[in-house]
Amino acid sequence: MRITFTGDLLAYHNLIKKSRTKNGFDFSNVFKRVKYLFNSSDYVVGNLEMPLCDNKRGPFTKMDMLFNTPHEFARDAKDCGFDMFTTANNHCMDFGMDGLINTIDILDRYGVDHTGTFKTSEEPRFLIKSINGIRIAFISFTYSTNPNVNGYEINNNNDFHINLTRKQAPPIKRSFIKNNALKFLYQLPLKIQNKIHPLYPDYSYLDCVSNDEINHTKKHKYLEKIKDIIGTAKLDSDIIVFCLHSGGQYNSSIGDYTKFLINEISNCGVDIIITNHPHCVLHSKFINNQFVSYSLGNFCFTPNEGYYIDGVFSDYGIILHIDFEDQSSIEDIKFNVIKNIKTKNGKEFVISTYDLYEKLISDEHKNQLYLDNCAVISRFIGKKIETNISLEYDYFKLMKS
Repeated sequence: MRITFTGDLLAYHNLIKKSRTKNGFDFSNVFKRVKYLFNSSDYVVGNLEMPLCDNKRGPFTKMDMLFNTPHEFARDAKDCGFDMFTTANNHCMDFGMDGLINTIDILDRYGVDHTGTFKTSEEPRFLIKSINGIRIAFISFTYSTNPNVNGYEINNNNDFHINLTRKQAPPIKRSFIKNNALKFLYQLPLKIQNKIHPLYPDYSYLDCVSNDEINHTKKHKYLEKIKDIIGTAKLDSDIIVFCLHSGGQYNSSIGDYTKFLINEISNCGVDIIITNHPHCVLHSKFINNQFVSYSLGNFCFTPNEGYYIDGVFSDYGIILHIDFEDQSSIEDIKFNVIKNIKTKNGKEFVISTYDLYEKLISDEHKNQLYLDNCAVISRFIGKKIETNISLEYDYFKLMKS
């Protein structure tokens, strides 16, 4: 059995704009060059970091931090090979509860499995999938729903819709002037926004949660809920995969809060922990025979748009393949390195670094891609790696090299 994991999937304004057709939207060009990388997979899992709504519920993505993507994205991702999306992440409430529920409905319409957000309190907090006779439990949790950005409050009355690792703070009430200034900014043409944005530089974050949260015992009821859910999932599954949305932003190392969460989850006896959110590849390792990835980077992402920091290889991502010999042991781990490309005419697509290298003509561009590829692999393995650009890499061989 082979389970495949990817990093975050996001559709910024440019991607949506360039995917518009006379009859709707077509995102197949984004995915078609990597579709074959999933041919040997029994189940493909990605993190859908945005709501899927129609434009009657609001405009499609214009702001850096408020996403809304046409339903055709799910259709074309399914055609690419995605079988499941985790939906518990900090953008799941960008268009409120209506957007959260609409996303679930769209995924159901196209036959894409999902877990992490829910319509009712009675639904199981995880997904059980039987693959080649092996029962896999997928659990998805997020550290935040961005209430200070999207303005939607999560409290005791509605938090059952989302698997949360912590209590959410109420939205900040901005002044009338600041609130309307932000609205005005994002009504401007994108060319003008792009000129204004660099005047307010963004920064990388080691973690998006303060270390004070670790010792805030009153908030640990959320951790107890996580442990209960893992215990329940164990009763009906052979393998448990915990998909965690946590960490910093464009960071090169791991923050203490995320380390704390992963340690608590690991102690519950899960088999695999896949973490996303930093938007760049971070390292992976085994903890007590449990495989942990701290970030697979981005699968679908617009370079140089929105909240973007150069120099941390956020254009790149890892497609991770985990092969199981039986119900309990990982037999092998392989991975591909991918890169997000934005062409001169604004078209975007995902391609493996191997295929991209074969298409490049300039020796200078080939050499730069080689250096970047080695840097991304080094981040993922956790030590300096120099290796040729290949289609697929053997995780264990690189760890021993």
